[in-house]
Amino acid sequence: MPRYVYKCGSCGASFVTVHGMMEDQDHCDICYESSCVTRIPQMPFVKHKTNTGKVVKEFIDDAKEELAKEKKRLASEERD
Repeated sequence: MPRYVYKCGSCGASFVTVHGMMEDQDHCDICYESSCVTRIPQMPFVKHKTNTGKVVKEFIDDAKEELAKEKKRLASEERD
C-alpha cells in the first residue's frame, strides 16, 4: 500500500499514513481532529548509488581514450 504524508490544519503536525489509493485520510493521527488534514504531494525518492558527475566523467574519459586510439590507427594507415 502507498504511504501518504498529511499536514494537520489544527495542530500543525505532519504525519505519514498508509492507505489505499482510493481512500482519503479524514482525521489527524496526532490530535485526532476531523476534517482538518491536507495531503502533501510527495515525489518518489530514488537513491542512486552512483554519482551522476562521476559517470559522465568516466564516459568522457573513455571517449577520449577511444578517440586517441582511433587517431593513432588512422595515422598509421596513412603512412602505409
